[in-house]
Amino acid sequence: MKFSLLLAICGLATCAPAVAQEKGADFRYRGWIGAPLPNDADKGCAMAAQARGGVFVAYANATGAFKIGVGGDDFELEPGKETIAAVVFDDGPPIVLKGVAATKAMALFEPINFPAGGRLEPLVESSRSVRMTFAGRYLRARLNGSSRALRMLRDCATAPQPVAPSADANGNAASGPEAGERAADFGFLRQGMDATQANTRLLDAGWQVEEATGAASASPGAPNPPLEALRARGIAAQSCEGAPPSCVIAYADAYGNALRVTAVGEEDPKVKNWRFNPPDEPNGAASEPDDR
Repeated sequence: MKFSLLLAICGLATCAPAVAQEKGADFRYRGWIGAPLPNDADKGCAMAAQARGGVFVAYANATGAFKIGVGGDDFELEPGKETIAAVVFDDGPPIVLKGVAATKAMALFEPINFPAGGRLEPLVESSRSVRMTFAGRYLRARLNGSSRALRMLRDCATAPQPVAPSADANGNAASGPEAGERAADFGFLRQGMDATQANTRLLDAGWQVEEATGAASASPGAPNPPLEALRARGIAAQSCEGAPPSCVIAYADAYGNALRVTAVGEEDPKVKNWRFNPPDEPNGAASEPDDR
């Protein structure tokens, strides 16, 4: 694996010290290398694969954003400057992209002329190759192993930070799970994931629902068919509102963390977003925009 891949993601000034000090902070799979993106306001992760003409980059963060880009340790970009590019997956039509230089060594893009509701991520996952043009440069990359690498990227982007150790009245660090342990796993959650499947996997991972299952209405004397339908599936939702119904399911784990999942739909509910609340952050840290 070429070290320049990680440098292209982060930039020499910010990445080299981090790599030297935190060897385990990045992931590798079949030519892909990824890591948290330093100084990113959305705390996202990026991964890169060697390409002819530079490196091909994919970026994801916990809000569900996904971007592609180009990078190179010989780039001299102006961070924050807007730019235009074009991309072709396999033999498909060209897609016009707009974006900004995320670092001196990398620019990230989103599509301009994409069909409504379309996403770049499935194309990266299913295509064999990609070609990009950017600022007079031509890049071509193979996408071998991109499906699993994308799952690793999403896990990187949605992984919770370690919970800070608590202390007793004398200032001594607490023992047991509360002392700096990570939360129970929820990195597999995806927007559009079947709510029943998500609930089952969360329970298997160690999360516990905060309300017992069973058919019940939102409040006595006020029938709530979407809430009853979810509870009939074994999902202990706390509330359902709106049309289409948007329902909240609350979980907690053994480390004191809370997880609030929002599912949309009555007959076939899907995960819309989720919010992770460490015990030392009572207002929560959004893992997907909680904007229901």
